[in-house]
Amino acid sequence: FGNSMLPLYGHGDRLIVSDEVPIAVGDRIVLEAPSLGLIGGVLIHRDKNGIAVTLGGKPRREVLVDPADVTFLARVLWASQ
Repeated sequence: FGNSMLPLYGHGDRLIVSDEVPIAVGDRIVLEAPSLGLIGGVLIHRDKNGIAVTLGGKPRREVLVDPADVTFLARVLWASQ
């Protein structure tokens, strides 16, 4: 993830994620897209036009991703910090 999830998670933290668990606004997620790589943050909006994520939970670091570009999307279920 690099620093995309700071301050939520940092280097060395272990995450358990699932792409089979429903995702809702406010959930911490992991997303992979060829244009962005692997990123993580908090889901702030999701519809057919885009998936909006605040990187690391910081409102000023929002990313909007085209759903057609997403190769992996999962909810963070557990973290060891």
